[in-house]
Amino acid sequence: MPTPFAQELHAFERYLGAERGLSPRTRETYAYHTGVFLAFLGAEGAGDLAQVDRGVLRRHVAAVRQEGYSTAGVALKLSAIRSF
Repeated sequence: MPTPFAQELHAFERYLGAERGLSPRTRETYAYHTGVFLAFLGAEGAGDLAQVDRGVLRRHVAAVRQEGYSTAGVALKLSAIRSF
């Protein structure tokens, strides 16, 4: 079964390298955290990125915090999502 938003994530990975010129490690990190967020969207039943709003982001942050991530860890995840 395909991952939700797999095409969008792949395009984002290409963008990070070609357009932004980020290092391989930074691209990997941003792609990972964005992929986690996209999986969260899929689990929430979002079928379109246009459905993302502040409420969705807040629920994602709450879930991340519940997993025990530090403030810096949450900030990294949000930075990756903002880049997306």
